[in-house]
Amino acid sequence: MSVPAIARFSDDGATYAPDGRYRAWLQVSLSQNGGGCWPRTCAGLMMNPSTARVENGHLISDPTVTRLIGFARRERCDRLIVVNVLGLRLTDSKQLVRYRYPASVGNPLNDVCIREAFTTADVRIVAWGKMHKMFDERVAAVRTLLRDIGKPVYALKINSDGGPGHPLYLPSGAELREWAP
Repeated sequence: MSVPAIARFSDDGATYAPDGRYRAWLQVSLSQNGGGCWPRTCAGLMMNPSTARVENGHLISDPTVTRLIGFARRERCDRLIVVNVLGLRLTDSKQLVRYRYPASVGNPLNDVCIREAFTTADVRIVAWGKMHKMFDERVAAVRTLLRDIGKPVYALKINSDGGPGHPLYLPSGAELREWAP
C-alpha cells in the first residue's frame, strides 16, 4: 500500500479529517523548539489525539505531547512524529467509550500513518496506556501491524496487562524497554 501524499510531511504539520474531529499524524521539529541537532526521528504511538496541533508552523502542545518531546530529546532525536491507535480527538480518553467502534477510529489513514512513522523512525515508542476492552480488536490489529513492520519497539513502562504505559503517568527518567507487540 502506498502512503497518500497527505501523510508525508517535510515540515512541522498535522493531518486531520476535513471536520477536524480526527487526527492521524502530528510532526514536530525539535531543533526549532530547543532540541539538539541530531538527525534522528522518534515516533510515538498514543491512544488518541487530544489538543496538540500545529498552527502557522508552530506547535501548540498539550501535556502528553510535551512529555513525548522530553523523551524524544533525551533519546537525541530532532523530530517527533505522533500517531495514534484511535483517531478521534478528545481531551478525556474515557469518553472514547461513548463512540461506537469503529467510529472512534474514524480514519483509515491511521494505520497508513502508523506504518509510515514506525517504518522510518529511528526510535519507536508505544505509549497508549490502558485501553478499554471494547478496543481489544483494534489494539490487536495495531500490534499485528507493528509485528509486520519488524523493527524494535520500546515502551517507557509495561503495564500489568502487557500494554505500554502512558507518558503522563511516568517519571521523566523512565527508561525505554523493548516491548513485544
